[in-house]
Amino acid sequence: LPPGEREEGWALLCCATPLCDLEIQSSLVQDPRMLPDLVPEERSSEVAGVEHLGGDLWRLRLELDRLLEFYAGQYVQLGVPGTEDDWRAYSISSPPSRQPVAEFVAKRIEGGRFSGQIDRLEAGTPMRVRGPYGIGYLRAGDDPVLLVAGGSGIAPILSILEHAAESGDRREFRFFFGARIPEEVVLAAEIDAIGRRLPGLEFLPAVEHPGDSGWEGDTGRVTKAIQRHLHDASPYDVYLCGNPPMCDSASLLLEAKGVREGRIFFDRFFAAV
Repeated sequence: LPPGEREEGWALLCCATPLCDLEIQSSLVQDPRMLPDLVPEERSSEVAGVEHLGGDLWRLRLELDRLLEFYAGQYVQLGVPGTEDDWRAYSISSPPSRQPVAEFVAKRIEGGRFSGQIDRLEAGTPMRVRGPYGIGYLRAGDDPVLLVAGGSGIAPILSILEHAAESGDRREFRFFFGARIPEEVVLAAEIDAIGRRLPGLEFLPAVEHPGDSGWEGDTGRVTKAIQRHLHDASPYDVYLCGNPPMCDSASLLLEAKGVREGRIFFDRFFAAV
């Protein structure tokens, strides 16, 4: 956490260990379409490969020792290599059907205990996996789907889109993606390939700092692109993934555009070093 947030009393619960019994209150609106909870389990894996996608974004491939039951859009915790009880949360970017391989998209943070070494992870490196977690998975239904992500938040959206394509989902999917620079509009070719199997998919990337790259798409923050292209959010189920300010801004904008209560789904992530 940044020093200012630490001083305000914020904490990363995904990196904390309770010292006594806790009572947790939830403000979530009960969703009748929630799937049964999956019990998190710990298992072993090893690094199958690491790929630089562009900018600070990397793809990590793990080969699991046994199948992991999860819903498209959920996340797991990965054990920091070389530690006994240090974990970081990452969304799975591949669909459940691709196992025993599980893929992740991570932003490399200089000095990060996990992400700071992602470019140096070698094939065969052992890694612990614990999960699944999260409620930002794809719900069944007939309403169109709106997806909003920024940076490495593309990970669970990819899993959702792949799963939807595999299952023959006939809904409309509109995917707004925000990147800092054109080099971080990653995996566009893979999204185009998904679109050939998912006819209702529309991909709308926006670049905040295009520079002199010749970028011809939307510019500015992803919320600016939403403001420009989406007039009425009331028909949609909405899935968000990105940093908390982006998720908060997108939620407020979509609520102002009429999205119905209980129709925005996301898991809030904070950058951890």
